[in-house]
Amino acid sequence: MSRRGERLRDATLHLSTNHGTNVGGNKWRIPLGANGLHGKNVSKAYPVHVMVPNVFPNVRAPYNTFTVENITTPGGVITVTIPEQFYSGTELAAAINVELVALGLTDLTVTFVNITAVQTQFRITNASATETYSITMSTVDTIGRVLGLPTTASIQGQFLIVPLEVVNMGEPNLAGVRLVHIKSEKLGHAMGLHSVDRTTHDMCVSVPFHDVVYGGVAHWAPADKDSSMLDMAFDICLANGVDISLWDEDMLPLDLPENLPIEMQFKIIHGMTAL
Repeated sequence: MSRRGERLRDATLHLSTNHGTNVGGNKWRIPLGANGLHGKNVSKAYPVHVMVPNVFPNVRAPYNTFTVENITTPGGVITVTIPEQFYSGTELAAAINVELVALGLTDLTVTFVNITAVQTQFRITNASATETYSITMSTVDTIGRVLGLPTTASIQGQFLIVPLEVVNMGEPNLAGVRLVHIKSEKLGHAMGLHSVDRTTHDMCVSVPFHDVVYGGVAHWAPADKDSSMLDMAFDICLANGVDISLWDEDMLPLDLPENLPIEMQFKIIHGMTAL
């Protein structure tokens, strides 16, 4: 028991989404229980170990659509939507072809090609001798960022497929999510800046996924304590629980299956108790 004017001993805080309640898609509320003494008067905290499973689709909204327009026989712009899930290159090409046939775009076919042992590519072929199509795949908000823009594309990703032509797409990004931001209002306190909206976020840790295969687990630890220290604006109380939420590199929400938890360990440092 700490006396007034003294500081509690530093403590380790373990958070798991399995111990909390999902309060909306990518958000959890994790209670600390009745023994919340060490959750009081927290002045600093830093993550020492974080584990995040890579179970996020590489094709998901809003990056799962593109548009097709028949220039020769105008009939309006058709939006092609690919079901959200994790695909290999071959699986994604097959899924796109299913949607093209369902929409009556039977002239167009997507194939996934191994160019070398390490280089792959998507290709779109127009089998019609009479019809010309326009396809728009922006890297900003459509599936173009997964397939790779065609080498002949403009910055907006719009190009024409003339009869019998094969359009080569750029190098695909089939890895999916590249970075998982974990936000917490209490633990983050607007510590993170983000270029997507040029504002601050309650970010407590960002876990890179660049070397984690789908189905694997990312293990994150700081290079040193100072690099990950979260300095609270004022002494806070965690005794009533901690909120966390998951976001991708574009600050879009990430859902997580309930049986695949995120585990986090923090070192918490206390401020002085009231005199």
